[in-house]
Amino acid sequence: MLHNPTKQAIEIGALGMPMIFNNLIERRTLEQAHVQNVFYDPYIGGQAGYLQVTRLNGHAPSLLVLPQANTSFEAYNPLLDDPTPRGIVFEGFYEWMALSKAYAEKEWKQADPWNRPTSILLKPGETKSYGVQLVLSGTPRDIETTLRKSNRPVAVGIPGYVLPTDVKGKLFLEYKSPVKQIDIEPKGALTIEKTTAADKAIQAYAVNGKLFGRARLTITYQDGMQQVIHYKVINPERKTIEAFGNF
Repeated sequence: MLHNPTKQAIEIGALGMPMIFNNLIERRTLEQAHVQNVFYDPYIGGQAGYLQVTRLNGHAPSLLVLPQANTSFEAYNPLLDDPTPRGIVFEGFYEWMALSKAYAEKEWKQADPWNRPTSILLKPGETKSYGVQLVLSGTPRDIETTLRKSNRPVAVGIPGYVLPTDVKGKLFLEYKSPVKQIDIEPKGALTIEKTTAADKAIQAYAVNGKLFGRARLTITYQDGMQQVIHYKVINPERKTIEAFGNF
């Protein structure tokens, strides 16, 4: 909870919550790691983002970290002041960034963030709450089902989110509210056209990559929920394979 007790407005340019889960495999056998350690993977999808935590052995339960209240999953930032030694078997701990404009203007100014960085202005006496919810799921295969039960948007991209310009992609969205608007950044990087799916609960789209590089879809649903989906548009498949061969 953030509260401004002063008589002046205060801009909050960065707000992060450390996500500490045990993926430190140092000095453990494979059998020990399978029992004691987890993988955790972020989907920095804005209001629809989440963090999934799964056991190395793939057994249930899994864990989903879901946003609450005003909390968006805007960025995933390494905790550089964490003293835990990094190495081949440990890449470090990260924090869930709900606001990241200050980082984008300073530490990340040479980079292009995946999501548009934001900040908030707390008025005098104003209070805002941020937080996450921990939800148990089954095995990793059950994560999408758990998201649906938790009223979270589910997106499935075919063949994925690395899209050659000569491949016709598909995007399937499942959420309780219809899509109101889809914005593409940069403009012209992708084309997206609504199609039909066998399941009427699913909103289907044809997606084609046009401009080489990263692209971002911002999907706004009629209930106000915003979901961000990231694509990497690459060269046609044949040209990509030829480049690998030449390399």
